[in-house]
Amino acid sequence: MSFEGRKLVFFGVAGVLLASLIIAAVVVTPATAKTGILIVKITDKPPQRQNLQKLLVTIDQLTAHRKGAGISGETWVTLQFKEGTTKVEIDLLELKNVVKDLSIAEIPEGNYTELRMRVVSATAIYSSGEVPLKVPSEHIKIPIHFRIKAGKATTVLLDINYDTIVISNANNLKPVVKATVLSEPSS
Repeated sequence: MSFEGRKLVFFGVAGVLLASLIIAAVVVTPATAKTGILIVKITDKPPQRQNLQKLLVTIDQLTAHRKGAGISGETWVTLQFKEGTTKVEIDLLELKNVVKDLSIAEIPEGNYTELRMRVVSATAIYSSGEVPLKVPSEHIKIPIHFRIKAGKATTVLLDINYDTIVISNANNLKPVVKATVLSEPSS
């Protein structure tokens, strides 16, 4: 074989090897999910009910609903509690004019349309005694729209309005939670 022929074969083999390496790198390298940080804070104004001394609520799950382009079906993202615990007990009356971090979690980027808190127990403590409360469907649904962008933080504030908390004759707890986006990455 002539020198020119060997050179052509060498460059041909080198080209095939290089193409194979590039294809293997693309196939083997996993796509990294882009994530951002969601900070969920909780607060409340002082209650108007003078005989209510404590309102204890135990939450064992906080989730965010992700929706938008490229996402099919229901996509719920579980948010970790700030302390890394599996459940959090909060005396909602201790949140009078105080803002407390409930969750700081790294979650996939995208548009989110709702937060849900699963309440596993609730107790109202009055000056006359304790009353166990039920939360219908165990979840408190909080409609809100916020965006998570890769490498950025979004902060959401949950404000529980005691004046509109309904504790029915059947001891059902139905709080009204107002959610506000405090900070969100710009476009």
